[in-house]
Amino acid sequence: MSLNQKQCVTGVILAGGQGRRMGGHDKGWVEFQNKPFIQHVLERLRPQVDQLIINANRSQAAYQALGVPVVEDLQTGFQGPLMGIATALSAAEHEWVLCVPCDGLFIPQDLVSRLLQAALNSGRAIVVADDGDRLQPMVVLLKRSVLPNLLQALEQGERKPDRWYASQGMAQVSFSVDELYNFNYPEQLLD
Repeated sequence: MSLNQKQCVTGVILAGGQGRRMGGHDKGWVEFQNKPFIQHVLERLRPQVDQLIINANRSQAAYQALGVPVVEDLQTGFQGPLMGIATALSAAEHEWVLCVPCDGLFIPQDLVSRLLQAALNSGRAIVVADDGDRLQPMVVLLKRSVLPNLLQALEQGERKPDRWYASQGMAQVSFSVDELYNFNYPEQLLD
């Protein structure tokens, strides 16, 4: 199938973590340039996808007030980003699901098209962004068909996204470090 044939994509913003490195704050509501992280990411992602969802395990009412469906992790207890990805896959309406972190404020405006093109060219069901040096495992496009394998891996205790992606076979797309920059610590907000 070519990119010329319409591929519908669900975009899921992963905001379900504990924000430990950010002092326990719900990272989606941390502000940068007088605007919460979640707003920055919504503005960049909305034009690129056909459906938007926020994965959050707290502050659900605040996220719902943004006019976007909110889904809580399939299992409680903050089980990590792979659980957020499994939740995204199970909640999505479309075959392709893009996951991005709520602190990825600078995701490129062509993120979906580049990842989708790589998926179609490679025939892979998982395409992960990298910054030229490192994999950025929370910026990932997946086919919903990988959900049963992911649920099985979670049941067996897998919690490392990059290890699970590699076990499934993945393609990678390189972006600049700036495009994939994310905020992990409060002092980064001062730069």
